[in-house]
Amino acid sequence: MPEVNKKILSAVLFAKTVHRDQVRKYTFEPYFVHLEEVARILERYRAPDEVVMAGYLHDTIEDTDTTREKLEQEFGSYVAHLVWEVTDQSIFLPEPRPNQKARKAIDRVHSASASYWGQSIKYADLISNTASIVQHDKDFAVVYLKEKGALLEVMKGGHPDLLVECMDIYQQALMEV
Repeated sequence: MPEVNKKILSAVLFAKTVHRDQVRKYTFEPYFVHLEEVARILERYRAPDEVVMAGYLHDTIEDTDTTREKLEQEFGSYVAHLVWEVTDQSIFLPEPRPNQKARKAIDRVHSASASYWGQSIKYADLISNTASIVQHDKDFAVVYLKEKGALLEVMKGGHPDLLVECMDIYQQALMEV
């Protein structure tokens, strides 16, 4: 039996706890399913443990009351930094927030400046989300894919093979909507 990676297990348990009441849109399965899918994609590309941990935690700042400081305290500065790199910054804008187009532009600039592994986490997130959105909501998929296409245009600095997979899924999704 393989040895349990205690660092990754701690991120799994934390993510399960803070996302415990959340479900995925459309499928209503536990939100953790998405987080696990992102982490597993990263594992396929031999991402270091800290990156896999950030994969499990990538939505904690956006979708829970978890702060960057809390992640740093629990998992160290590198994991917290990776999660911060993939966190949409537009959520921190004061009310009234700009329109969707302006918010996505802010988030795109932030994602474009992310590190190799930060962008790789974002690719894995896009891979996981695209299939579900295209399958369950074709109308929203048109908007989503336009936004993701613009994001992929400025995010070329991650794992090259993961980027190829992400682009392939993006192109396939465009043909389905």
